[in-house]
Amino acid sequence: MNNKPITHLIVDTSSSDEDFNGGCDYCLVEMTAKYVAYLLRYMDKVAALHQSDESVYALECWDSSPGFFRWNDKLEELSDILGNSVINSSIGEPVLLDADPRFGEEHFQRVECRTVQISEDDVWWTAGVKHTNTRIETDYVPKETLLRVLESFGETQPPCSMDEDSLAR
Repeated sequence: MNNKPITHLIVDTSSSDEDFNGGCDYCLVEMTAKYVAYLLRYMDKVAALHQSDESVYALECWDSSPGFFRWNDKLEELSDILGNSVINSSIGEPVLLDADPRFGEEHFQRVECRTVQISEDDVWWTAGVKHTNTRIETDYVPKETLLRVLESFGETQPPCSMDEDSLAR
């Protein structure tokens, strides 16, 4: 069993244009205990808001952390936290990594307006392909996955505080 923290997720993407995704086949998101706690706290806030107003489904926050990239040979060299090849992972399931895949700048695509969407059950990231009208959206990452990531850092639940200092990464 792996005792290292889960430090990165690779998530499949979809495009608003079925014929063009700007080379954004996947999204790489760095995970830290602080960032995951931030996401989980906002998931709880969305749940509370939804109870008082059913029209509230999710929050959208600016987030420059995700990197969108195309298929590349480095993927063939990567293994997930269980030692399975990343290229054999199930479509739609986030790939959990315990090390930085060390992609170079040449692997990432130019995107703008990156956000994280936070519902009470899932999170997902979005971006616009630079100089196009194409939006990229990742598959949803369930709350259970975020809790697993947080536990890998030796923490069981996020702090309750929602002050500005606790929300900063």
